[in-house]
Amino acid sequence: RLLAAAGAAHIIILVERLPAPLLAAIDRLKRDGLGVDIARSVADAADRIHPEERLLLVADGLVTGAGTLDHLLSHDGSAILTLPDRPETAEWELIDAQTRWGGLLLLDGELMRSTSAMLGDWDLQSTLLRRAVQAGARFVEAPGGTLVILDSRILSEPVQDALGREAADRYEAIDGRRR
Repeated sequence: RLLAAAGAAHIIILVERLPAPLLAAIDRLKRDGLGVDIARSVADAADRIHPEERLLLVADGLVTGAGTLDHLLSHDGSAILTLPDRPETAEWELIDAQTRWGGLLLLDGELMRSTSAMLGDWDLQSTLLRRAVQAGARFVEAPGGTLVILDSRILSEPVQDALGREAADRYEAIDGRRR
């Protein structure tokens, strides 16, 4: 819903397995009129993208707000949301000696399609990130606000606050574990 509110006309969810709660969540989005497609492989996702489309890649498990999306989307061309490399950001993917990836990447469809063609066994997120860095994507420092990567551990209080209790309960149901 956040991506649609930011202007995304077509949302592609890349997921190998589709558990029933996730399928139900996608069905709710579709019923609300959002253009959501499910891709089961990287090649399937790339086939759904035009080379000239502007894409926003969202890291697995990223939770953020509209302000962060708007901040990144205000930039033209390829852009990478970044965080400074500090002890409190150590769980985020390192880009260079001073910078970590903030979980959002703006790129064009051609980079996605060409990466898909050469991917092999490499991880899509990390490979796209590395290729965007090599191609000179602009580094955009994350503004203040919620920026969290969810994993299988307990939902933290900041995440619960950002999601709201109802949405956090839905996340727990989709994830399949109560915390």
